[in-house]
Amino acid sequence: MRKKVNVESRSNGLNGLLVAVMIFKILCMGIMAVIILIAGSQLSEFRVKQAEAQSWSKTNDYAVFYPHMIGYDTYEGQKRPAFPQNKVNEATTLYEELNRRGSIFIDAEPYEDASLNKHIEGLPTPSIQVNINYLNQYPVYDVGGSTVKIGEDDYSWIVLVPDKYKSQETSIRQTIKTKREDLMSSEKEITGRDPSIQVQHVNIRIIWIQSNQKIFSFDTTVNSSDNNMITDPIIEVMTNSNSLTWDRLNSINGEIDTRLKVKLVNGSVQDTMRDLQPLLKQLQLDDNLPYLVRVSDAKLQEAYDLQQTATSLGIASIVMLLVALLLEIVIVSISYACYAKRCVVRRLLGYGKMASQRESIRMIIISWIIQNALGIVLAFCFSKFAGLELLPRFAVPLVLILFAVGIVEFLVMFAAMSLVESRSMVRQLKEF
Repeated sequence: MRKKVNVESRSNGLNGLLVAVMIFKILCMGIMAVIILIAGSQLSEFRVKQAEAQSWSKTNDYAVFYPHMIGYDTYEGQKRPAFPQNKVNEATTLYEELNRRGSIFIDAEPYEDASLNKHIEGLPTPSIQVNINYLNQYPVYDVGGSTVKIGEDDYSWIVLVPDKYKSQETSIRQTIKTKREDLMSSEKEITGRDPSIQVQHVNIRIIWIQSNQKIFSFDTTVNSSDNNMITDPIIEVMTNSNSLTWDRLNSINGEIDTRLKVKLVNGSVQDTMRDLQPLLKQLQLDDNLPYLVRVSDAKLQEAYDLQQTATSLGIASIVMLLVALLLEIVIVSISYACYAKRCVVRRLLGYGKMASQRESIRMIIISWIIQNALGIVLAFCFSKFAGLELLPRFAVPLVLILFAVGIVEFLVMFAAMSLVESRSMVRQLKEF
């Protein structure tokens, strides 16, 4: 029968160091859990972007200016104007030339995921805005079954409304008329000129179109479950004659889903940029718009960036794990130094390796429980702070990864205990 061992431990002031190392290890593992969560979300987003890029290959005749560079536009010593000249040039001369070449404009922002639940007072459904080139490429049909045709010289503000909203005509007309009238003062603020008399006299012309028509949004953040289609939106049509500079001011915003899709010359990005270069230089936009990319290519680039970020985060999590495992070896070593005589006596009395170093095992288990709890709490807090619903999707993978890490920790702990004991046993016996 084994005797109760009552050998005093010899901490030699190492207990404080042991606690500090344990706390550092716990923090490392907690941070690693957050990094793993972020990396998982990046990989998930990467797969989505990759699929989007493939589905958008049908739009290869169009490209976007991406990204929008700051360029050499500086306002040192003076206040940045509300409407910088480069943005005005984009919305006027550049837009008019690209529109003449067949470029498509569509603003489907009200149907983007971030805007979808916003209430539109006076309208039965949010409206989108398109140019005539869009209608030429993606026809819309009136109640008689004919393709809607509109000319660039039309001064009326034309609104295509599904006929199922016919009972709300007065409200629709008044809401859009008020919105257009409110924009009239913006023209002088932006360009220094008043809009034409015809445009100032806002004439809303409604064309009733067939209900249940699907409109391609040209926006990857709109209804991705239905190939980015919008069913039965109200469509406001802008022409060269009826539109204000304000309508086109953010047609090029540097995002992949920017409103203006540039028609490519011979289907070639290089040919188009070469053709546009003189105009861009004339408008001093060559430094702001140096790159023209297909939407599908831009999506692939976005996917690649996400993949790179996920890879970097994966490497960071591995580094954190290696640091934590190294700290675990340090914990075992310090713990053995603190309780060396106890461990030796237990071994002499026939205790097994695990039982003889119970203090080390207890500390590792406590740190493992705390670090996992901390990791989950930090992951939850980060998810809430970032406004992301990550944990419902990644909770199970995160727990499985933490469990796997726990197994690795146990194996490293066992190996460290064996190594420390084999190196210290003889020296400790000599000290008795």
